[in-house]
Amino acid sequence: MGKQNRQRRGHRQRRIDVPTAETPIHTLLEIAARNASYGDTEAIDDLLHVFYNKPSDQTLFEAALQDLARTLIAQTWQSGWQPSELVHYVTKSRNERRRRFMVDAMAAQASGYLNDPAVFVHPDWAQQLTELGATHVWWDVSLPHLSQWARQERISVVDGLTTGVEVLARLMNIPPIEPLLAPPGAFPHSPDLRAAHPSGNKMLDRVRALLAKAESSEFPEEADALIGKVQELMTRHSIDHAMVHSTTDADVPIRRRIPVDDPYSSQKATLVAVTARANGCRTVWLKDVGLTTIVGFADDLESVEVLYTSLLVQATTEMAAQSTQGAAGSQSSKSFRQSFLEGFAHRIDQRLSAARDMATNKAEATHGAGVGLVLAGRDKAVDETVNRSFPHLRTKRVRVSSYDGFAAGQAAADEATLGAHNRLEP
Repeated sequence: MGKQNRQRRGHRQRRIDVPTAETPIHTLLEIAARNASYGDTEAIDDLLHVFYNKPSDQTLFEAALQDLARTLIAQTWQSGWQPSELVHYVTKSRNERRRRFMVDAMAAQASGYLNDPAVFVHPDWAQQLTELGATHVWWDVSLPHLSQWARQERISVVDGLTTGVEVLARLMNIPPIEPLLAPPGAFPHSPDLRAAHPSGNKMLDRVRALLAKAESSEFPEEADALIGKVQELMTRHSIDHAMVHSTTDADVPIRRRIPVDDPYSSQKATLVAVTARANGCRTVWLKDVGLTTIVGFADDLESVEVLYTSLLVQATTEMAAQSTQGAAGSQSSKSFRQSFLEGFAHRIDQRLSAARDMATNKAEATHGAGVGLVLAGRDKAVDETVNRSFPHLRTKRVRVSSYDGFAAGQAAADEATLGAHNRLEP
């Protein structure tokens, strides 16, 4: 028996049920999606066979698809997921058509609570929906969504149904994760809790403006000076904020998740970790779901996200230019790129640590020797939050398979724009 036949036989053995012509349509969809989620490559074909033989039931298929998607999305909210995280997980393969279907399904589900004044929606939740485009129901709700969506995509309804079941399959066995944000209707009307999630940050606006100017500058020295200002601004702001709140319990560590995409997700997770550590935060990489949890104080988390994004852009841009040289050597292109990112993160870790120490020394001149004690207390609070939330952590080991790639990554990190005064000697 060939390998492919053995795989198909194994998929068949894992089926939870086999649909028949008499199976209700809603159940047909659920069976097909669940079997597909277990790796059964023929499950969707079986469903389409039934769909072809029941043309008069197309409207029922479409209604059942939308209803099941709405139900599964609502269940994920109870499993700790947030809108942006869910779209990222469902469309990890970067299938844009699947992403657009998912956003529409989420918009249909969200319309039920966004239009209900009795349901409180957390500002962060609403912002995620807005950024995804999941607040706009563009189709005629009196008609099935699938047919209208298929026309807009310029595909057949059958292809649209295939995409829909693929989305359902991803939602079927989605693992629970730690709840970080209460879903709509569960968030209490508490001014104190709302205040813990500020909607605006003037310091961060200045940081973004400086980064944008630095990235568009044609003069390396100017870009260096601008992002040097960014690093100083973020570190000093964090210390000033810590000193103001050092005698109160109002400021406590919180958790936030950001996507860490393939390819090279392990190396990107390392870059997040070193950026977080330099800003008084800790990270936990959730490899299976493509996310990294950052634990720290609110302003520090914002700084980590902004700085990580800037560094990743610089690293990937330079890596693309260097990787051709790596591929021509004894190492493969993949090996070169992985090692490049590890080398980049290693040297950035050194540079950011030095920058943080320099900023701390300057802050002590303003606030006195108590700065060290306050920062140590914040580090302890962050560590306790990590240990309490993730009691069974493992440390990720770094493996370098291309010396040329690692060295090239370190050299690129030396040139990354954090300020000329922060450069390290080779």
